[in-house]
Amino acid sequence: MSDIATIETGITCNNRCVFCYQLRYRGRKGNETRADLDFDEILRRLRFSRDQGFTACHLTGGEPTIRRDFFKLLRGAREMGFKHCGVTTNGRMFSNPQFTRKALSLGLDRASVSIQSAEPRVHDGLSGVTGALEQTIAGIKNLIAISGAMHAPLDLDTMTIIMQPNCNGLAALFEKLGEIGVRLFGIQPLITNRHNRHLMDKLYCGHARIRDRVLGTLPLLRRMGARIRLFNLPPCLFRGQLQYFEISSKGFTIPEYRPLGASSVKTFTQFFKNELCADCDFPCPGFRMEEFPQAAMVRAVLDAKPGKNHVVTNLDLLAEYGMERLLDGLSRAGLNPVIRFFPGEMRVGIDAMARLLKTYPVDAIVQTRPARARPEDSRMFENGNENKVLSLVQRIAGQIEFTLGIEMGGLEQSPEPAFNTLLQAAAMLGPNDRLAFVLGPAMRSVDRDNLKKRVESIIRTAATVRPHLVIDIREDPGVYLDTLRA
Repeated sequence: MSDIATIETGITCNNRCVFCYQLRYRGRKGNETRADLDFDEILRRLRFSRDQGFTACHLTGGEPTIRRDFFKLLRGAREMGFKHCGVTTNGRMFSNPQFTRKALSLGLDRASVSIQSAEPRVHDGLSGVTGALEQTIAGIKNLIAISGAMHAPLDLDTMTIIMQPNCNGLAALFEKLGEIGVRLFGIQPLITNRHNRHLMDKLYCGHARIRDRVLGTLPLLRRMGARIRLFNLPPCLFRGQLQYFEISSKGFTIPEYRPLGASSVKTFTQFFKNELCADCDFPCPGFRMEEFPQAAMVRAVLDAKPGKNHVVTNLDLLAEYGMERLLDGLSRAGLNPVIRFFPGEMRVGIDAMARLLKTYPVDAIVQTRPARARPEDSRMFENGNENKVLSLVQRIAGQIEFTLGIEMGGLEQSPEPAFNTLLQAAAMLGPNDRLAFVLGPAMRSVDRDNLKKRVESIIRTAATVRPHLVIDIREDPGVYLDTLRA
């Protein structure tokens, strides 16, 4: 099946996967932070997709099957004329035979079931729910058995995020799934973002290790007549063995936070190509940025402005040894750069970053990112990093000079407990430290009175420090400048 229109229905889920980028949005209350699209909006997106010529649709989330209108959505898709309708799911709802039978009767003919391990301890640990594996396996069995009994065609595959905790069990997982009738296994590496990047050293499994573990399953695939579908993995990793693999087809995806229109479709930019890609004919975007060599990252920074002190930022993917190599290189060159970073949103953990800041001569801007409305979608709020900032400040205060950077975007709407945590960090500033108000992403509307009140409270708390303003020229600071001048 190709040219599939994928509709993200929302972020509500009955799993709590530790690696999920949506995890930070869940658990909020109130209509202003409603996480899921309503029924009519999803129908609008389905109709838009149908008008673009797509004949196959796929619902994803979150977890679409726990929506009360899931069956209505399946019926609506069929009534619009979609020939195929699928779902990405953790499979747990399909452990109920009646639920499975009704979904199939309404036209569900494709299911991609997320499963991370054949071992309950590993799968349930990664999924965040005790008993999740048992329900997922029961759901897969029901989908296969009931679709067969109903003579209802069903394309079923599984999806596994290969990480350090589960990579050694890949063969055991495929064997268990093969025993119950699965013949197509989707795999992809961990996709990192600023909210799970600090887990990379514990979870991320590199391409070389993935390749070795996958190649070890080929005798099993041969015996079962099964295949692997690759997502975000270059086919060239398995050159010479591609008869066992499928390349994921590309349709388009409309994220739940993006309005319909010319720019509705999600674009993928977190890839790079190397010299091996020049003569490659595969329809592949290349390697994900997580695979960019640490040494190359360090070299790129060191070569950026040789002989000058400058601001160093966007170092999120550097591991501890990469960051140390960078700081050592800058130190050997006699440079004392400004390192601007967000604690808790980097691969380098807080303890490691504290050690490095104490070891190497850098001017550190420890920057907060307040809890705030998500720029793309005011229905949801992002958690701030105030707790992480406080943890780092507690480790370095009084031992090195540093700058506490207060990002203004969302400061006035940050919850009171988070703001109080920020005040605790500000209170630890010494007379040689600095306080900076950073004009970050400008929000559409600002509670000027509350923003001014909070700025004044921070300045009073850091009484021994003279504040200054840092203007990020990539953003429109006008609304904040007007507020601070008032």
